Amino acid sequence: MDFSRIRASEKMRELLWESLEGGHWHGRGPYTKEVERLLSERLNASVWMTTSCTHALELALRLCHLADGDEVILPSYAFPSVANAVLMANGTIRYAPIEPVTGCLDVDALPGLVTERTKAVLVVHYGGQSHQIRELATFCRQNHLFLIEDAAQAFGSTVDGRALGTFGDFSAISFHGTKNVGCGEGGALVIRQPDSQQREMIESYLEKGTNRLSFERQQVSHYEWTSLGSSLVPSDLLMALLYGGLQEFDENNALRKNIYERYVRYFQENSFSGLERFSGQIESETTHNAHLFWLVWKDAFLAQKFIDLMRERNIPCYPHFYPLHLSKMGKRFRLGHEDLWYEEQIKDTLVRLPLFSSMSQSEVDMVFVALEEVREDFYG
Repeated sequence: MDFSRIRASEKMRELLWESLEGGHWHGRGPYTKEVERLLSERLNASVWMTTSCTHALELALRLCHLADGDEVILPSYAFPSVANAVLMANGTIRYAPIEPVTGCLDVDALPGLVTERTKAVLVVHYGGQSHQIRELATFCRQNHLFLIEDAAQAFGSTVDGRALGTFGDFSAISFHGTKNVGCGEGGALVIRQPDSQQREMIESYLEKGTNRLSFERQQVSHYEWTSLGSSLVPSDLLMALLYGGLQEFDENNALRKNIYERYVRYFQENSFSGLERFSGQIESETTHNAHLFWLVWKDAFLAQKFIDLMRERNIPCYPHFYPLHLSKMGKRFRLGHEDLWYEEQIKDTLVRLPLFSSMSQSEVDMVFVALEEVREDFYG
């Protein structure tokens, strides 16, 4: 069976065909505008669609106007896009530890990490969850730091009814094919209250450093090169797919949540020798989107044993991030005194189970049959 699978619904097929027939295949077409409108209403924020969450992060860091050597604090347990975005904006990386319950940045560690060069904190909402996000936002305001949310995995997650991705100054969301709703490749930059200067910079950067959008609105007489920029606008064909997926998101994600909750109940009711913790074991502040279900084992041997036994039964299970501070590129930014022991442990002990909205009942049953057999093997 699959670990993750994207499914094209009839609605998505219909909208894609309409987009094909409409002839607007490039960027900034009617479906891009509809997606931005829908997301803006859902998030109560301004939204710009991008070709990926990575590009949205890069643009968010540029909006921070970092000078050479300005520091950005971010978790080492993260995808390389967050670190690359900092470096491409002339910043310097400073690693922060995560806390074990959610896998998110440990807010309590921040006071000891901030220096006179710190300009921003970049938080990753791991698995669609958050950790003390209100406290983190307050800390950043009080210390005059930008807060950037990597909400790549968090679309549909909320805290006290407010969407993750709307607590900081900037955030980035992913609509990659592996996310809860996706279009293959795509992302969004989210800003709760952008000013006119930020809007102008975003529009120009998205459009290859030109004033094309102002020209289309007849606000200027010439279409010309006005600033540094790139080509970050997604094809309207992809936005047609995403528009269909977003219209069906709540219904489809409820199916995903049901599977997630079955996993939680199973591991609450059935013990595994050497299993230390699992998703949903401890209630968090987040009403989350069930993006991931993970297990953390006592050691690497047990984790690999579980993976191997599940794969023998055709159930794919995988670890996740390789800590940035241990990577070939990332180790050069380690100062040497950071307390990152937990990240070094879970790179070998965290295991993810299959989870996607279109899992059939027979596929879900296959997972639970395999879990029962593997559990017996653990105690055998």
